[in-house]
Amino acid sequence: MKILIYGMGAIGSHLAYCLYKNKAKITGVCRGKHYLHIKKRGLRIKIYENKIKLKENVIKKNKNFLIYNNLNFKNKKFDIIFITVKIHQITDNMFKEISKFCGPNTAIVPPCTDIPSWIYPKINSIKYNKRNLTFLKYFFLENIIAITMWVSGRLIKPGVVHIRHIQRGYPIMNIKNKMKKKTIYLRKCLNKYCKSPIVKNFTSEALIKVTNSFAFNLVALNTNYENFEINLSINAKKKILEILKETDKIIIKLGLKVPQIPESRIKQTLSSNVHIMSMLEDFRNGKKIETNNQWDSIKNLSKALGIKLVHSNKLYNEVKRKILTI
Repeated sequence: MKILIYGMGAIGSHLAYCLYKNKAKITGVCRGKHYLHIKKRGLRIKIYENKIKLKENVIKKNKNFLIYNNLNFKNKKFDIIFITVKIHQITDNMFKEISKFCGPNTAIVPPCTDIPSWIYPKINSIKYNKRNLTFLKYFFLENIIAITMWVSGRLIKPGVVHIRHIQRGYPIMNIKNKMKKKTIYLRKCLNKYCKSPIVKNFTSEALIKVTNSFAFNLVALNTNYENFEINLSINAKKKILEILKETDKIIIKLGLKVPQIPESRIKQTLSSNVHIMSMLEDFRNGKKIETNNQWDSIKNLSKALGIKLVHSNKLYNEVKRKILTI
């Protein structure tokens, strides 16, 4: 399989590692010092279970692992394309440029950090996420393989990625039957070096992932707590539970079952006791955070469905007052 990974941060790099180890031909795209380091010295991946290091590998540039800092390489078609950049970095032109590398049978794995509008055939006329509607200008629904990413990772320094904790790994599902074989292939590859559970309904899967990320990151930004501090705080966990119970109403309103109760999701997430929520870490490092993008997709969808998110709205506005750049 020839695979393009557009965005080689912590998650993109981990996916590259898992798939490369399964003899896929990887083309990665990243920028700056990270690109220069990988090109010269290779990509170093360290995989931990909290503080216990399980594996360490270095992947150096070769015929099966190519690295670029843009899409200006020889035009070719890929079997599978991952888009793993931050959602606030995505532009219409980015989708347009990536689409040039798609053939009729190319599987496309889009970002699922906010709620993707293409998973709701019953309410696809509701324009609650314009970016996701733009996505369908360049890619066909039948070519989508949807993945949520329950992996805690960090780009420690250029060329070095630490995977700190693997929760549910990469739950995966083809949206239409056309990509079923490639979905099976990806799950087989990912299960060798990580986890890739079978998903029965991607709508509920995407919703619990996005709302879980939103709740934990929002509380982390509000309290400035890392995971172990959240775990020690009754009040912090109470706020997370309020948001999760509230946003689960979206799943119920859509006539779906909640696949995992909020208490279980909280316990699962906090089992990573050395982790810092990604948006808190980005905020501490002066980077733009994705909370606003997540909230817009959750808020607009809940409004379209007639659901009021009192606790979520209150805490979001509180965080927004504290963090003017949100």
